[in-house]
Amino acid sequence: MVKMAIDGEDESKPNGQDQPRKTLRRKRATLTLKQQQQLLNIRGEQKVAKIEELKREMKGLFGYYKETTS
Repeated sequence: MVKMAIDGEDESKPNGQDQPRKTLRRKRATLTLKQQQQLLNIRGEQKVAKIEELKREMKGLFGYYKETTS
């Protein structure tokens, strides 16, 4: 079977509509050794506060995900 080009169009090269949409990826933050040690050494109220902060961040990220995927 031989592919034929019509009007000088190359069928082997897909146009932009045929391509799957690329998803944007969030870069992961990397912690320094000092930051890792600080996280391991938190206690009591600081630990509770950090957990609440991270929960709020996760809730926001999931909200953003739902907005962008619907």
